[in-house]
Amino acid sequence: MGFVKGSINKLFEEYSRVPVKGFVETLLKKITALHRIQGSKGLLEAIELVAHELEGLGLDVETFDVPSSSVKGFMETPVSWDVESGYLRINKGSSALFSYDYQDHPTLVAAHSPPGEGCSDMKYCTEAENCSGDAVLLEAPAFAAYELVDANLVILFDSKRYPEAVPYSGLFIKSQEVKKKPVVVNIPYTAAQTLISLLNKGASITVCWSVRTRYHERPLKGLVAYAGGDPGALFISHICHPKPGAHDNASGVAANTAVAKILSEASTRYSHAHLFIPEYSGTIYAKEHLPW
Repeated sequence: MGFVKGSINKLFEEYSRVPVKGFVETLLKKITALHRIQGSKGLLEAIELVAHELEGLGLDVETFDVPSSSVKGFMETPVSWDVESGYLRINKGSSALFSYDYQDHPTLVAAHSPPGEGCSDMKYCTEAENCSGDAVLLEAPAFAAYELVDANLVILFDSKRYPEAVPYSGLFIKSQEVKKKPVVVNIPYTAAQTLISLLNKGASITVCWSVRTRYHERPLKGLVAYAGGDPGALFISHICHPKPGAHDNASGVAANTAVAKILSEASTRYSHAHLFIPEYSGTIYAKEHLPW
């Protein structure tokens, strides 16, 4: 036992000497600048970015397709989709109440939302079922709102999320579920509270919106990188996530890549592999691409 413990301590000391702090910080900045929604060009750019880093470390690198809008076993992948722009302007009479732009709030547009634009009076619904109107404010799961609400615009809020933030939501629809409406966007809970209070008092609230998105047939991508010919440890991280968040998927990508750097540059070598895939659905497509 003493020998094993001593060996582990020696190995830890060797690995800890490999400098990674600046490497991780730089990678995080690059990754979080990309809007890595499943099926988006930002996800593909992130895959290419990490592949370049791993190739520079001397690993064998392979990217592989994860088909969009597909089903394998009980796993489903969404339709490929990009958001180009989006804004939301909310007024009470001639007075501006709230204004949101996709460039400042990347989570404004729900993932996989249809495009659309317009101006209309706002209506508040307490539930998605039987909710209709030109532009409606609602707290509900994004897909339920998309599927059930008869509207051109659905404005979602979430009372369980951080109240000041524009929350992230996604439809994760397949190609056969794509419709022309409604456009689905998100606003902070604090803004929703203000609007609900005004609407309940009979105030006239108007909203104008413009969302430009596109659907594609291109596949999602996965990435595997490895070193060594014998079976070794496999490190897995999800590479998809909306920008600018780094609290889980981007930090996991940075940690996974840092492990690859440490194991590649230390004098004690072991076989190791690193998998980067879209969350949950990508893993099932990776099996035939693993090195061992």
